[in-house]
Amino acid sequence: MPKKVLFLILMFLIPVAVLSAFLEFAAPLIIKTPHLVYKEWPGRPVTFHPGMKHRAVTDYYDNWFTANPLGFNDTEHAPAKPAGVVRILILGDSFVEALQVKPEENAARVMERLAEERGMALEAVSMGMSGYGQGQQLKTYETIGKTFNPDMVVIYFCANDLNDNMERPEYSLSPDGKLMAVEKEIPAESWKTALVRGLLNRLESYFIVKEVFGRGYRLFFATAEEVRAARTAQAGVAGGGGIDEGALAHYAEPEKLKSFETLVKSLHETVTVRDGKPLVAALVSAGVVSPSLEFEKFLDEMEKVYHEAGVDTLNLQRLFVERYRREKTPPHFERDVHWNAVGHLWAAGAILERVEKQLGAKGVKNG
Repeated sequence: MPKKVLFLILMFLIPVAVLSAFLEFAAPLIIKTPHLVYKEWPGRPVTFHPGMKHRAVTDYYDNWFTANPLGFNDTEHAPAKPAGVVRILILGDSFVEALQVKPEENAARVMERLAEERGMALEAVSMGMSGYGQGQQLKTYETIGKTFNPDMVVIYFCANDLNDNMERPEYSLSPDGKLMAVEKEIPAESWKTALVRGLLNRLESYFIVKEVFGRGYRLFFATAEEVRAARTAQAGVAGGGGIDEGALAHYAEPEKLKSFETLVKSLHETVTVRDGKPLVAALVSAGVVSPSLEFEKFLDEMEKVYHEAGVDTLNLQRLFVERYRREKTPPHFERDVHWNAVGHLWAAGAILERVEKQLGAKGVKNG
């Protein structure tokens, strides 16, 4: 190869290498770019890619975590329950996923520490993802949750669950109102495609470029329907007052309510009637600084659905509002009603008290 050609190639490659190194190592320290990789599973809902390091970023937080072998933001748990340990299974959406706090600050880990301080041996198995409704809770419990043989199951309720049950269905309703599993096909992927995708998903520069192009698309090419869907999805993070009333009306459409009611009944029949496990629905808070009366009325109606199905409830909105009035410490971010570390601490304490109430007769203390 002529020296001149070799020189030109080097002159091209050196700047490319320098730019790539900057994007990979220096840029992530300056540019906050989300690094979340998802995995489609045959037979169960989507999760994060197992064993991969992920980054969740907004104006309020910048947190790294490694997904466990099941794909959740949780520690790894042995299937066999340790002797003398009470095991709690927690199922839910982004409030269980808990990307807004450091892994050691989420409610599951805090609950374990609080229990230890009280002389209890407790293990909290957390299976939550943004976008999980009651359908995803039921499917997750049936496919992997029950294999951990929990002593008690806690399911979170968030208003947009009614939407998630329909837009990301794991079950549909038959004409006679029975649940039918939705069959999903996961496209086959060649080893070459999987290799390239796996390498790209480990490059910070890939996510930086992806974020830049994504923002450009949303700015110049997003359709009105895509903008509307994004605004509806974000209605739950509309600030300290809670969920937008328009979003509540959207969630409470008759078809969505019917699906929700049927799924709640099935959760009770599966977890409690069939498997004999206590089941508690924790209704999450959505703004406590200036709480919305409409949201609290909506939450009361949803709580009735759980009670009619035989499911015990824990109204965290009510508890959080009362505690905020006493302590004046907000449990969520200024413009995002997801819990901060304070909110996870409050939730952990409230759930632990319910665990003691439900399982006290069994003896949750060591020895």
